[in-house]
Amino acid sequence: MLSNERRRDLEDLFFLDGTPPDHLADEEWEYWSTLSQQWDQALSHIYQKISQQDNLRDKTQ
Repeated sequence: MLSNERRRDLEDLFFLDGTPPDHLADEEWEYWSTLSQQWDQALSHIYQKISQQDNLRDKTQ
């Protein structure tokens, strides 16, 4: 199980650089993958909201 400190370290690396370190243990790769999936889902949600707002604006113009 990853320590909270190691999770924070991986999160810092993920959000600051986005490039995984060369040597990660299996559990660290799993956490990195989870971060990546959560990030992708968040971006998708944001893009959907923007698209919805654009569509509403187009309909009112």
